[in-house]
Amino acid sequence: MLLLGAALFVSACGGDDPIRLPRPMNDNPPIDYPTELWDAGIEGETLLALHVGAEGRVDSVFVDRSSGPPRLDSAAVRGGHEMRFTPARRGDRRVATWVRIPVRFMRDSVATATAGPPGSEGDGSHE
Repeated sequence: MLLLGAALFVSACGGDDPIRLPRPMNDNPPIDYPTELWDAGIEGETLLALHVGAEGRVDSVFVDRSSGPPRLDSAAVRGGHEMRFTPARRGDRRVATWVRIPVRFMRDSVATATAGPPGSEGDGSHE
């Protein structure tokens, strides 16, 4: 199984209202753990950066920190493209933002997705 956790960071934008952060939807599909890596007992964590549009759809994904094995990183990126979120909001307006998600490929865990405070998985936003 794999474990997902989300840490959010917000791209710089104007306005005085605080941003209400996006949250992963409960019905996101699980990210596939490559069978041959599972069988070999290879585990790892890929830190993804995802751009979540104002409608809650992911429109960009890149590896912010590699797990090491390229096949784990590729599986994480494929899964990141499939994720959906409740949109971030600034006041009454939906806004696009970046989110960092650590994808943990671990044989003894249950897949979950949670959102943490801004900056808890890194040091800033990506434009």
